[in-house]
Amino acid sequence: MAHQLETTRVFVDEHRRGVATCPHCGDTHALNLTIYRFPLGGKACHGLCKTCGRLFRLLFDYRGVVALNAWVRYAPLWP
Repeated sequence: MAHQLETTRVFVDEHRRGVATCPHCGDTHALNLTIYRFPLGGKACHGLCKTCGRLFRLLFDYRGVVALNAWVRYAPLWP
């Protein structure tokens, strides 16, 4: 049975640059995606950490603003 790979997101800016962070050791590596003609948004690829040598998945995200998880408190509409 194959092992489940850890997944990390790479947020790509308007200049098509991003930073990949290894989920195992926390090491960061700058990425330049200008060599690819097509957008990589929503695509996944494998990355190999140069520090710890472990394999993980990269998901590329082309959002303008990083989405944050937030809990919204609300008042009930009916008593």
